[in-house]
Amino acid sequence: VCAFQLASIGVSGVRGFVCFDTLKSAVTSLLMQLNWHELDRYEPAAGAAPVTWAEWVEAEVKRRVFWINYKIDSHHAGIAGRPPVIDEDKVFVRAPCSDAEWDELSREVLVRGCCCDGAAPAAYPDGPWSATSDSSGDESPAAGPPGAGVSDAGPSDAGHTTTCHGLVEGVQEELSRSFRMITPYESFMARISTLQRDAKAAWVQQCSGGDAPHVPLLGESPLFRRYDAEIRAWRADQVVASALRDPTLPPWTASFFGSLRHRIFLVRVRYYCINIYAPGVTILLHAANRRSFFTEAQHTLAAQSRDASTSPPLGPRASEPAKPEDEQIARILNQTFGPTWCQGLVATDIAPPSWALSVACAHELADVLRANSDIPLEFLDMVIPLFLFVGITVLLRQIRRCQAQLAAEPTDAAARAELDRELKLSLRDAQALWQAIRDMGSVWRIDGISKLLASMHIDEVEKAAEQLASISL
Repeated sequence: VCAFQLASIGVSGVRGFVCFDTLKSAVTSLLMQLNWHELDRYEPAAGAAPVTWAEWVEAEVKRRVFWINYKIDSHHAGIAGRPPVIDEDKVFVRAPCSDAEWDELSREVLVRGCCCDGAAPAAYPDGPWSATSDSSGDESPAAGPPGAGVSDAGPSDAGHTTTCHGLVEGVQEELSRSFRMITPYESFMARISTLQRDAKAAWVQQCSGGDAPHVPLLGESPLFRRYDAEIRAWRADQVVASALRDPTLPPWTASFFGSLRHRIFLVRVRYYCINIYAPGVTILLHAANRRSFFTEAQHTLAAQSRDASTSPPLGPRASEPAKPEDEQIARILNQTFGPTWCQGLVATDIAPPSWALSVACAHELADVLRANSDIPLEFLDMVIPLFLFVGITVLLRQIRRCQAQLAAEPTDAAARAELDRELKLSLRDAQALWQAIRDMGSVWRIDGISKLLASMHIDEVEKAAEQLASISL
């Protein structure tokens, strides 16, 4: 099972989606046949708990392999617009143990490395672990195994070792917390996909009864509002990755796997990914808050944007003729992503509050990239290009919206200045996201995303941004 799991992850960036999906499906099938999704279902029964060290390690490995596969399955279910293979109601597996427990044997090695790596833990970057490392020696129960810091060294060395124990403990705790912060992402992806699929199916069933009912907004759904509130709370609880940046520690110097500096850097990389996941998931949820979400099965995308029964379009007015490339883009999106949500990446009738939030999230994506530009791209996972692509689709529509409104020559000087500012900001951020996607093409196989953006005329945006930069200079 571990071999299949590692192979599926390994081919994901070099052999394409079909090979990856085949191996992932094999892993999922094996997990279900071996009943690893019910590892802890009968845990209270006598004799069910591990009694030896080897049994505990085996159980923990199974839990970690299961949750990796569950997370990948939930993510791809959301992307493909299909139900997850592993039903959430059939999962009876505890979360993996904390990194502090898992790394118990290597803690002393980390402490010795901390004590020898400079004069004091103060040389390490500040972070959520700092409060733990600054605790006094009187709070020794939380600072590691019994006897930690007791050696032949003098009192000052003993205090220093105790502080190192606190730092190691704090970093390990933050590794576990960052894992817990990543976990809701896959759950949101799966639940959002289920919400959209069920809502569209219910609408089609209503229409089959005769007269078409009033076209609703998905944002009117109680589940939509609940998920939106949960995502906002998740985002508010996140650590800003750039706040953990250590200017004295170039990323490539933290590459020794397992060292304390490597683990501190890994915490930052995890939060960097989470800082990109959060606005991306928000856009995917709110992109479906439009009336055309329910009618797109009966009409083409170009017809929806000119349909007077929907909300006012954000882009060109209804008098413009349909463009063949728009139809082609719609077909490519349906073939590449889940048809339940992908048309929201080019729709122009998104409800104004959801559109404003989507634009803010797209700008946030560019800000996160700039704030963490020192992190090499190979540290990031293959989900990142998807959300950068999602952000670019929002900015492309925002650019065209600003251009159309400026062409109408608004009389209000303040409104004109605001549109001009937003246009320049959108051009700059779209170029930043596009450059990041091209750079990541050397790490992950994302040719399809690049070709799709080319059909959306991303090159025109790039040229406009370059011209704008030269003018400003």
